[in-house]
Amino acid sequence: MTRRLTSRQDLPDDVQTELVFLLYSSLPQVAILAITVSAASLAFALATGGLVEAALGALASAATLCRVASIRRFKRTRTQDMTFRVARACGRTFGAMMVGIGICLALLAPRAAAIDRLDFFILFFGIILSFCVGAATRSSVIPWIPVTTAYIMLIACIVALTRRPEFGCWFGGWFLILMLVAYAEACLHLEGTVIDKILARRAVAWTAAHDGLTGLPNRASFGTQLDRACRRPGGTGEPCAVLYLDLDRFKSVNDTMGHAAGDTLLARVADRLRQAIEGQASAYRLGGDEFAVLLEVDATPERARALASRIVAEVGRPYRLSGGSAEIGISVGIAHAPEVGADPQEVLNRADRALYAAKGGGRGRWIAADHPGALAA
Repeated sequence: MTRRLTSRQDLPDDVQTELVFLLYSSLPQVAILAITVSAASLAFALATGGLVEAALGALASAATLCRVASIRRFKRTRTQDMTFRVARACGRTFGAMMVGIGICLALLAPRAAAIDRLDFFILFFGIILSFCVGAATRSSVIPWIPVTTAYIMLIACIVALTRRPEFGCWFGGWFLILMLVAYAEACLHLEGTVIDKILARRAVAWTAAHDGLTGLPNRASFGTQLDRACRRPGGTGEPCAVLYLDLDRFKSVNDTMGHAAGDTLLARVADRLRQAIEGQASAYRLGGDEFAVLLEVDATPERARALASRIVAEVGRPYRLSGGSAEIGISVGIAHAPEVGADPQEVLNRADRALYAAKGGGRGRWIAADHPGALAA
């Protein structure tokens, strides 16, 4: 089963989920359509007095009202962090309701033409055209929905118009055939425009939150996440550990091999950090040759120290650069919240003091905040 909702094959799941939220943002327009279709269907049934007309009108009204109820329920129960599987199901449900309304209108308009009630045919034809325009502008983020719905309604109108003896009706039916092609192109164009804007906004947000050289989240992201980790829940916080990292002998690499080699080395260090933490924690570049690791799950002292040892060993291995081999090390200071305090800045300060003690104790090692050397720093 395909995972795609849109015509684009390269979209991440979270982008497609955002498109589903855009689908369900059209409550005012949907409510107006429900009122219009219900009123027109009721007038049609009363004017003709036929059971078929009454049944079709009731079906169309029920379909539009169900769509209103579905959007209201979505707004109450769904959140931005819902899974793509749920989002895909919601998108398909929305599409099924749209197609259902289209089928109802596709039955009503030709029925009005068949019983020579051109006044009601014109009424329903106007509703159909308005529905097509609204679907294109609000639902083209998932283009199969408006295209399928519009084709069902417009093809029914084409058949009804081309079977009429009046030249204007016949000509109008053939004109609608051209509209089918233009409509599909317009929906795909609108989809592309919306998706490009979403991707551009996300790219800007990613750039603001990440370091361009290493691809790691930056200091601002670290501050935000540390604050969140220290203050959950109810202001007391759950245990978390901060590992404050600083490279040893990095300046000598810059001085002897050049800044380009230094930049390459920083990127390699970031890669090794990712390998060392193995998805168990989050790594950040704070600036220069300073990094940080935030451990939020099972942040026991033993686990934090084991992680620090792994980082020291992994980062301390030699690096092969274009200008030769480089040997550096890394020093680590460890602080735990809420043991050293629940204030994020205090946690960071204690980790910094532990790092200073590790640097003074010979480098290439880790020291925890409760170590006597860190307390004296």
